[in-house]
Amino acid sequence: MYLRYFAVLATAIAVFLVGVVKPAYNFDIIGYVATAHYNQGLRGAALAERSYADVQAEIGEARFDTLLSGRYGEIVRHDPVALEQQLPFYTIRMGYVWAMEAAHRLGLDYARATYVLSAFFQALAVLLLAGIAGRVGVSLWAVPGVAFLANFGELAQLSTPDAMTCCVSLAAIYCAARRSAWAYLFAAALPLVRTDFLLFALPLFLFLFVHDRRRLALVGALTALALYIGNNALNGNYGYRVIFHFTLIGLDPYPATMAVSSDPADYLHAYLRMFATFAKSPHAAIYFVSAAAALLHWRRLGRAPLLPVGPGGGPLTGAAEFQLLFLVPAAFFVAHLLLFPIYMERYFAAVAALMLVWVIGLIGRLRPA
Repeated sequence: MYLRYFAVLATAIAVFLVGVVKPAYNFDIIGYVATAHYNQGLRGAALAERSYADVQAEIGEARFDTLLSGRYGEIVRHDPVALEQQLPFYTIRMGYVWAMEAAHRLGLDYARATYVLSAFFQALAVLLLAGIAGRVGVSLWAVPGVAFLANFGELAQLSTPDAMTCCVSLAAIYCAARRSAWAYLFAAALPLVRTDFLLFALPLFLFLFVHDRRRLALVGALTALALYIGNNALNGNYGYRVIFHFTLIGLDPYPATMAVSSDPADYLHAYLRMFATFAKSPHAAIYFVSAAAALLHWRRLGRAPLLPVGPGGGPLTGAAEFQLLFLVPAAFFVAHLLLFPIYMERYFAAVAALMLVWVIGLIGRLRPA
């Protein structure tokens, strides 16, 4: 009877260990370590020297040299001005940076904290996924498979805020399924972890507005929007066009002064590359099956009651389950790719996991006519 709980716990532990034992040591480890020291008051050459020394001590000289290879990496490595100009891409992830500071106070150096935090939050995401599965009547035996297919292990290895974002997103969905007021807090906080997850928070608040506490949902949506605007202003966000060009058209070691392309072909090519990348992702099969299930069972989905009566009531059924586990993440998926055409699985792990849980639950309830 308890083996399924053991399977979930073992999956969470395995995800944590993968992240801690085999970190990816991706480029962002430099940006977040530099951000932490920047927030401590270091600037210029002192900032670069301390940040690079910390990262090199953690990952080794060979990997450090690889991270900062090529024209872009060499300039960032040798010009402190270039390093500082990268920081607005990182300081804006305020929730993750705060978590790094907390981990540092507990004894972790900044470089190690970047991936230990990812491992911790992604392990917690496994437990939240199990809670969501339980709310919609999906067997907990499915959780290890869903976590694997949604690439939870990869997120645990990265020095990025994506694991934390996945965790907070799933926490918001879980609490929404339970009609807990915590859903409003988690959703409103999403733009502090990743600003683009305002696109996840707003559809969720729309769901809560329609089916739960309207006034609180409106306040939550306005709070999320205010935090998004405040976060951008406080951290000197370069703006949409600069970030689009920097990420999707061409890296520049001096983003504060780089020229932004006005050639429509550059933007068209970004969308074409996105489609090519998406087609190769293992997530693509999840989206295809989910969309097909939604189309085939649209009428059936609209018949069942929306939400259980009373806080913490019974499992979600019918339309509410469809809206919460499919439409909310689908709205984020579509909006994100339209505005920022790049498919990286770490951005969409929560989306893929939620849709797959919904499909499994739907299949489990199908009966022959």
